[in-house]
Amino acid sequence: MAACRGIGDALLGGESSSGPRWGEGWRQMGSAGSAGVKLVTRWATPSNLRDGWEWTVDGSVVLLRDLSRARKAGVGVQGEGGADQEVPSLTCLLWFGMLVLNTVPITFLFVPLLRAALGQHRDSIWLPDAFSPAGYPRRAAVRRLRRQRRNHRRNHRT
Repeated sequence: MAACRGIGDALLGGESSSGPRWGEGWRQMGSAGSAGVKLVTRWATPSNLRDGWEWTVDGSVVLLRDLSRARKAGVGVQGEGGADQEVPSLTCLLWFGMLVLNTVPITFLFVPLLRAALGQHRDSIWLPDAFSPAGYPRRAAVRRLRRQRRNHRRNHRT
């Protein structure tokens, strides 16, 4: 965030009236780019990518289950789906859907950045509970069920 502001100030002249400072803007863009490369190389490890894939698959299963339960109960998308959980609003689903459509293979890397930038108190606006930290126990249950089924199939193949 600070890097973007610094680049914008340098290219647009910022507070000073001297106009754009192209050299400084290019230097700041270079440093922001190298910081991005360092961030990607630090976080794009096989275990993080596997965890991110599981987050995506398990969260999708939980979200679809929430929507299915709401439909079966006759509750609208903006109502409540149960005593302990709320069905995400249509606006939340649209925002999250746009995020996923535009960042598909690496959505799980963007979610923590957006949570930090927007503030965790705004999660309900754009992040369904199935993908938020509050949904972790439900995603973990889906993961355990998938592993149990996989192990059961392996044991009964012979």
